[in-house]
Amino acid sequence: MTKMIFDERPEQIPERDNTSFGAPHIILLGAGASKAAFPNGDLNGKEVPLTKDIPRVCNLIELDPQLKDIEDFESYFSDLKDPALRNELEHRIREYFSSLLLPEEATLYDYLALSFRAKDIIATFNWDPFLYQAFNVKDPKSRTLCLFSG
Repeated sequence: MTKMIFDERPEQIPERDNTSFGAPHIILLGAGASKAAFPNGDLNGKEVPLTKDIPRVCNLIELDPQLKDIEDFESYFSDLKDPALRNELEHRIREYFSSLLLPEEATLYDYLALSFRAKDIIATFNWDPFLYQAFNVKDPKSRTLCLFSG
């Protein structure tokens, strides 16, 4: 039988003077991180889209009307055979995401950048323009950003 040293009352848990172990922090940003951080849009109120919203937000439907009812944009894009259409879609998506700007007030991204140490790492599988903007404010050479793509 396991003997319980402390019951459920927090006042019985001993305080520690130093809770830092000096280990690096690893932060993984998943799909929707930007959308969650900016539900009201960027500095200019531009919508931060989820992948499923990209055809509408980036005005891609005029290039291919079947995008209006597409459920899985990522699969559609991966299976695309027309190089001219692929290039135009990429161009519009890049233009849109490149135009997004961090708001003037401090954001989650600013707090991440300011609390970041050289031994910490932020990893993401998504193209996130806000990471670059936040991290360029404070000595950009002292950071490691890991960007993975599938």
